[in-house]
Amino acid sequence: MKKYFLFIIIILSTISVNSQTADEYYKKANIKRDSADCEGAIPDYTKAIELNPFNALYYEGRAFCIKYTEVDKALLDYNKAIELRPANDELFYARADFKDIFLKDYKGSIEDYTKAIELNPENDSYIGGRGGVKWFLEDYQGAIEDYTKAIELNPKFGYYYYYRGQIKSELKDYKGALEDYNKAIEVTSKDDYLDNRWYISRANVKIELNEFNAAILDFNKAILLDPENQEFYCARGNAKIMIQDYQGAILNFSKAIELNPADYKSYADRGYAKYLLKQYVNSIEDYNKAINLNPKLSYAILWRGKSKLELEDYRGAISDFDLANTFTVNQDAIFFYRAEAKFKLKDYDGAILDFNASLKLDPNNASSYFNRGLSKISLEDTDGGCLDLSKAGELGMKEAYDLIRLFCVE
Repeated sequence: MKKYFLFIIIILSTISVNSQTADEYYKKANIKRDSADCEGAIPDYTKAIELNPFNALYYEGRAFCIKYTEVDKALLDYNKAIELRPANDELFYARADFKDIFLKDYKGSIEDYTKAIELNPENDSYIGGRGGVKWFLEDYQGAIEDYTKAIELNPKFGYYYYYRGQIKSELKDYKGALEDYNKAIEVTSKDDYLDNRWYISRANVKIELNEFNAAILDFNKAILLDPENQEFYCARGNAKIMIQDYQGAILNFSKAIELNPADYKSYADRGYAKYLLKQYVNSIEDYNKAINLNPKLSYAILWRGKSKLELEDYRGAISDFDLANTFTVNQDAIFFYRAEAKFKLKDYDGAILDFNASLKLDPNNASSYFNRGLSKISLEDTDGGCLDLSKAGELGMKEAYDLIRLFCVE
């Protein structure tokens, strides 16, 4: 009997020693994990598991580290951890995040988030996490519902408003998105990190709502938070174009180019601002730089052609319009402007062909009817020309009636 009790004591002592040793390995592994040394942590988690294979947290810890290199083994560890502690909501949450990011198993991720929520329905992180996966799967209504619930549980967390605002913006509910962006910024303390994306997103929504000056104020705030972000200057430059502050736009595009000299879009946008200021030669210089950086930048080629058209370089303009046409972008505009250049060169037949093509793509373009009418009259097709002028007038071009009185009344 004494031997029996001694045997039990020895076994219990061994388990106790092993458990303590396992915990020591686990704690050591956690320190390494927190120091971003997952590679060093994995052997310690493994040793802890060898000494005590019944502790779910050991498997979860190893899964967290091993997932970066061996996703299949990580999944096995998450599964084992949940098998050992099936009522632990944090384990389902961890596996849900793993399935989302590493396995791209979005349905499985939602199932795990849902299980975590069932176990702990007051945890806003679980609900917000599920909302993010639903958003990715384009279940916009489900995502909005989850973010709304997360906001009810944690109304001071700005990202929930921001993400819900992003979804509303995608759904073109710009007023609803603006309300959410406003709230995201409002609830975020000055002592907390204020994400400059919030200002950029709010500015973009304001542009959709034609609130250009208000958008510029948000771009200003974003730039204060990140003054080296070239894209912010581009965005502010385009907003300044919308309020006809073309010099201000040029300053912003120039700053963007200073920050990134390889940014062909900023050259093209600056070229457009110069075009609007009727600085056509300078505009062409910027379009040349944009096209050299991106030879297939069709809109830069188109607008370089427009600048040449304004400078009465009609053959050069036609060459650019021909090149732009190979990219099949904005074809109706290309045909229209090329027709204008051909008309100026008195190539009336060629102009009519291009006006025909333009009208096929945009049948309500009064200017195309007007100019085609003039081309026909120049070819002594008075009846056809007068009918085109009449159509232009019908579409709202009042000056067409002056020409009808001049050419069409005997």
